[in-house]
Amino acid sequence: DESTLSKISQKADLVTAFNVFAHSDKLTDITQNAFKILKEDGRFVIEVQYLYDTLKDVTFDKYRILQMLNGLPFFKDGYYLSPYELMALAGLRVGEAMNIGWEHVNIEDRTISIQDTVKNMSITGRRGTRWESDTYVNPYQPPKTINGIRTVPLSERTHQRLLAVPKHYRKGLLFVNRNNMAMSPDNFRDKHHKKVMNRFGLDLTCHDLRKFYGSYQIELGMPVPKLSKIMGHSKISTTYDYYAKEIMDYENSPNKEKVDIFGVNYGK
Repeated sequence: DESTLSKISQKADLVTAFNVFAHSDKLTDITQNAFKILKEDGRFVIEVQYLYDTLKDVTFDKYRILQMLNGLPFFKDGYYLSPYELMALAGLRVGEAMNIGWEHVNIEDRTISIQDTVKNMSITGRRGTRWESDTYVNPYQPPKTINGIRTVPLSERTHQRLLAVPKHYRKGLLFVNRNNMAMSPDNFRDKHHKKVMNRFGLDLTCHDLRKFYGSYQIELGMPVPKLSKIMGHSKISTTYDYYAKEIMDYENSPNKEKVDIFGVNYGK
């Protein structure tokens, strides 16, 4: 509990829970507190009789995503390495994340602006377009609807990671291919995303990470109209359709005060 946590001064490499879950109905609280005292690369070992139900009850994917984000360097040696911050913690589509440059980032306001999205286009598909002569440039286009052009708040952790980037590197796109140009969504999925999922034992699509963001915000109590605007949905009914179960779960929850482990709670 919180009183015990306050007595712990150092982060742990290993937290174990043997024969605990069978005698407590506070599964989420136990799991959240365990991760509070773990190091970023620490391990949480549990013994349970009904593994699937327990993992579902403690929403373990949330903590596995946090572990993934903590395990991926955001910036190293002049390169930005983790667009997952923008997909999982800002709700961007993968094509939108691939087109984010420093001109879209407002450090002072802690926001990013979405203006365009990188699209996939084969060499055949380039014929007759302005990209026909360059097979290395990935085409970009405005979002599907006018609502896709929007300003999105950054999580506190993403904001801090951007602040840590030396100023002389704050130019151009955040994520590029080997030709130092915008990476296509297909290239990212095939060459990078699959490896990351295998490394962390996850089975999530890029769109799953965007949906995770929406689900997590509802869990924290964000009003649906505000979430719909941040997500760039064409109409609010789309948000209600996509997150019907999460909205119902939140409305029926007796405890609406949730712990924000990602620092993405932008208020109600």
